[in-house]
Amino acid sequence: LPHYASVIAEKARQNNWRYGVHIFPHDMKVHDFSTGQTRLEAARKLGLTPARVSPKLGLDEGIDAVRRRFSKYWFHQDNCKKLLDALVNYRKKWDETNHCYQARPVHDWTSHPADMVRYEAVSTRDLPTREEAVAKMVQSGFDPLNEDVEARSYFDTLAVGG
Repeated sequence: LPHYASVIAEKARQNNWRYGVHIFPHDMKVHDFSTGQTRLEAARKLGLTPARVSPKLGLDEGIDAVRRRFSKYWFHQDNCKKLLDALVNYRKKWDETNHCYQARPVHDWTSHPADMVRYEAVSTRDLPTREEAVAKMVQSGFDPLNEDVEARSYFDTLAVGG
């Protein structure tokens, strides 16, 4: 976990990014017996805040959530090329014997990127729309170039469910 926290922080520094909320898979609530804390607590101590944990839902329900939201996504053509390639190639395997698709998607290089999008789709259903978020930020005096506590606390409100 420290390695990934470091990579995320470095990418933010290099690209001048400011993360809205970190979304983790459901197993982040597991307690580490050596430390007595959850992985989520450890992530937050490493600076991965605000953070929320994706609900544990069935694969089909998650895929359906992505399908319902997909038209609302915006992808950068160059920066998201690997993700888009993975999503285009995410598939179920054809069963020649029974002449139907198998129940579960193929587990290969496309699985982790597809899971990431699935976690986002099921984890952000209760977040405000882009328009609502912008309106609230403007109303609160949010300044993206200023790290003041009041503006930062708006993003912390998005981290419910963790």
